[in-house]
Amino acid sequence: MKELKYLQKLFFLLVMGFSLCALQACSSDDDETMDDPSSNTKDIAVTGEVQSYGCTTADITGYVNLNQLFPDSKGQIDWGSLAVGSVKFGVEVAPSSGEESPRRITSNTLSDDNRTFTAKVDKLSLNTEYKYRTFVQYGGIYHYGEHQTFTTKDLVKSGAVDLGLSVKWAACNVGASSPQGYGGYYAWGETAEKSNYSWETYKWSEPKYDRWGNVDSYDWITKYCTDDYYGYVDNKTTLAPTDDVASVKLGGSWRMPTKSEFEELIDKCTWVQISYNDVDGRLITGPNGNSIFLPAAGYRDYTSFDDRGSDGYYWSATLEYNDAAFNLSDNYGNWSWRYCGLTVRPVKK
Repeated sequence: MKELKYLQKLFFLLVMGFSLCALQACSSDDDETMDDPSSNTKDIAVTGEVQSYGCTTADITGYVNLNQLFPDSKGQIDWGSLAVGSVKFGVEVAPSSGEESPRRITSNTLSDDNRTFTAKVDKLSLNTEYKYRTFVQYGGIYHYGEHQTFTTKDLVKSGAVDLGLSVKWAACNVGASSPQGYGGYYAWGETAEKSNYSWETYKWSEPKYDRWGNVDSYDWITKYCTDDYYGYVDNKTTLAPTDDVASVKLGGSWRMPTKSEFEELIDKCTWVQISYNDVDGRLITGPNGNSIFLPAAGYRDYTSFDDRGSDGYYWSATLEYNDAAFNLSDNYGNWSWRYCGLTVRPVKK
């Protein structure tokens, strides 16, 4: 009986031992928590620094120790081999607070010299702390580096913002005290708001009469005209400082942007539709990582507000047609009738 009990005990210990080994061998490829590393060899994945970051983007470095991952290589790693080529690496990123699952951003290129990589992360939230770490995955096992943190930038609240372009852009609209504020609505070439936006009330137009002396229309242009079919020709195509609401309201070197400066903003920046402080609009990030926010302020036509909260319309200082001027409509160039009331985002050198 003693021998039977001994054999039963031995069998039980063997079964428990195999079960523990099996549990240790089961490592999920879909690990979604940043607090459950599946490997103790942390030197395989080393978390690097945040090279640069903006309001919604970050460039994060990491280090992959291939010699530690493949100890039998004795320092001679053939990156073109099947074994090494099947290694996945990148960073995991998640907000420091809350229970949001981390995102894995995979990188595709390692430096030939020091085995470092850079992962480009986007779709981050403004002014938010994030935790991140490097991961290396091979053979169904994830290896993690230590956690690090960084905080994304918030928007500049006032003054001029350098986006890395030919001019600096104001943080707020003319007449607004915050980036999300709509500010004032102005007809093109006018410097004061009004209750009715129409050709009849437009400063630079007057009635056009037919041959019987009756008013045919109210869109006879009196300034900024290049064709006598539309009005009095003066060949002016850019607003003078006295007719530029940004120059008049803000002074100094502030002015309305030109068509070419808007086109530079469109072509060289990243545009993302977001809600900032509960206001919908576009976050525009320049080549240097700095950002401005253009609220979807809509426009004014006669006595109504149109597209407010859904689209943004911003005047340039450039005439597009004799009766219309160039404007920014969300993230593309357009034109609007000069009498309409649009918002203005100033620039300066």
